[in-house]
Amino acid sequence: MYDIDIQTKVSMLPESAKHEVLDFVEFLLTKYSSFSKKRARKGKNPMSEIAGFAEIGKMTSAEIDREIYDL
Repeated sequence: MYDIDIQTKVSMLPESAKHEVLDFVEFLLTKYSSFSKKRARKGKNPMSEIAGFAEIGKMTSAEIDREIYDL
C-alpha cells in the first residue's frame, strides 16, 4: 500500500539519510518481530513443553542446579 510512496520519498533523500532510514527500518523489524513472539507466547506456560519429561523425585535446588548446569 505504502511501498511506492516510501520508495519515492526515500529515493529523494541524500545517501547519508538513506542509511538512517535503513537503520530505522531494521529497528522496526526487530521491534515488531519480538512483539509478535511475545504475543504468541502470551498465555502459554513455557514449562508445559517439558513437563513430565523426567522424574526427579525429591531434590534440593542445589541438586537440581548440579544436574542441570553440571556444577
